[in-house]
Amino acid sequence: MSKSPWKPAAKGPVFHVVLLRFDGEVRDSWQASFESKTNDAIVLRAVATKRLEFDDFTIERGDLVRQYFPFKDWFYIQEYSDSRGRLKGWYCNIGTPPSLKNSTVTTRDLILDIFVKADRSYTVLDEDELEEKRELIPVPTFRKIMDARDKLVQMVEGGERPFDRDGQTRDPNIFARSSLVRESR
Repeated sequence: MSKSPWKPAAKGPVFHVVLLRFDGEVRDSWQASFESKTNDAIVLRAVATKRLEFDDFTIERGDLVRQYFPFKDWFYIQEYSDSRGRLKGWYCNIGTPPSLKNSTVTTRDLILDIFVKADRSYTVLDEDELEEKRELIPVPTFRKIMDARDKLVQMVEGGERPFDRDGQTRDPNIFARSSLVRESR
């Protein structure tokens, strides 16, 4: 595992995020700043410490990522913005609902991902890998993966928060107002 490309985005409480591979081994880990928490989700922020290139998307050093971890959903969403706060897109990782223990968030990657551009066009990623490993995945877990994919696609196509923006400056309360997050009472 190489050095993490992320560092906490602000002073204050720091959380450790651990992403496990499908087989349970640690795939990646990083530190992020605490932004908010409700009974339904925790939101963290980080800053890119190096350039990361993907097929048609590049994260530059200094870009911001807001990481939304709903406690009951089988996915988490990373929202990317440039250093000025202009939205670049979202990366949705389908995985087990996160566990939160002390200041550590842990989730297991379940192979399938969705990349969403700022214009809300999207691509479902790693479907071939999921099909290759299907025999290793218990039927109830496979259903959860498909349900998470369908829910994310519905959210994107319906323009639900956080996918209701088109590149304007980042709203600091975007996830707090998300239809996925209800305020604690």
